Amino acid sequence: LSIQKGFAQFFPLEVMGSHVGPATCHITGRRLAMETRAGVALFGHMGVEVDLRQESDADKATLRAAIALYKAQRALIHSGTVVRFDTAPEIDAFAVIAADRSAALVSCALVASPRAALPGLLRFSGLDCDRLYRMRQVWPTASDTMTVSGDVLMAAGWTLPRLQPQSLIVLELQATD
Repeated sequence: LSIQKGFAQFFPLEVMGSHVGPATCHITGRRLAMETRAGVALFGHMGVEVDLRQESDADKATLRAAIALYKAQRALIHSGTVVRFDTAPEIDAFAVIAADRSAALVSCALVASPRAALPGLLRFSGLDCDRLYRMRQVWPTASDTMTVSGDVLMAAGWTLPRLQPQSLIVLELQATD
C-alpha cells in the first residue's frame, strides 16, 4: 500500500500495475489472505501473478469475485481522482472519486495493529457535501446499503467496522440523484 500511495502521487492509477501475488510474498515472507491481496490489486491496472494451481478452490473463487468487481469498477478506477483521507498511522484510506462526484470507490485498510480497542471514525474527503450517497461495502463481502449525505461523511465520518491487521474493506458510493 505504501508503494501504491507514493506512485499515485505522480501517476494515474490506470498506469500502475497492481497484481495479485502468492499468499506468501517472495520478498518479505509475509502471508496475506486472498481477500487482502485482491483488494489491494483492485486499485490499479489489475493483474494476476500467482500460480493458480497452488491456490485453493476458495481462493480461486475469491479471485474470480475480485476480477468481476474490478471489471465493474474499472472505468471509475481508471478515470477518477484519488483522494487520500486523513487517518491514524495504522490505517490507509483513500477514495477514487468520479469527476462529477457522483460515484466513489473507497479503500480502507488496517495495515498494523490498532492503537485503540474500538474502531475509529473514517472521515471522507472529496465528496459533494450537498448530495446524498448510497453507500455499501462491496469487498471482501457485501453489506446492506445505507443512504448518507456527503456532508455527514466528511464532517462527522463513518464508524469503521472491526478489521484484522493487514485486511481491508472496499466501499462503493453512488449519488442518489
